[in-house]
Amino acid sequence: MQALFISESTLKEFSVISDNVDPKLLESIIETAQNLYIHPVLGTALYKHIQLQITSGTVSDDYKTLLDDYIQPALVEWVKYEGAPELTIKIGNKSIGKHQDEYQQPATLEEIRFIMEHWRNRAEELTTRLRRFLCANTSTYTKFTESTDANDIHPQTETYFGGMYLGSSLSWKKGRLRDKYQS
Repeated sequence: MQALFISESTLKEFSVISDNVDPKLLESIIETAQNLYIHPVLGTALYKHIQLQITSGTVSDDYKTLLDDYIQPALVEWVKYEGAPELTIKIGNKSIGKHQDEYQQPATLEEIRFIMEHWRNRAEELTTRLRRFLCANTSTYTKFTESTDANDIHPQTETYFGGMYLGSSLSWKKGRLRDKYQS
């Protein structure tokens, strides 16, 4: 198993995840979220450098700031986002189903989708802050711009917009746009 950027106890402390959630399950979700959402932002060189500092117990002050103030807050939100389906649905010997506690009523699929969207939005904002911090501090985090292998994941330095840009405020320009393209 790789070095995790957040511990199970820190995750529980800074999130809505209950203390009785299986640590083994949480470690798996943390690892998944870290690989899917944090690794691409950091790039392989910086990602491995942080893991090395964690495993050797020599996290410098600069990297502690990076971890505590930027990586971990984003990772908490990504873990909640990634964990919602896995913590809702359980795979047993004979079926896949929802666990039902006598003191807790399971959320509906619509409620789960709503909260997942909420967590995703927060995670994306915190990930953008992480990316901006790294871009502004490349002299401190030199591994951010370093790439040693063609198979490395190169850091994401841009925040991408997935929608379609139609220009600014088209509603008042409809007549002018129609005239412009009919000529």
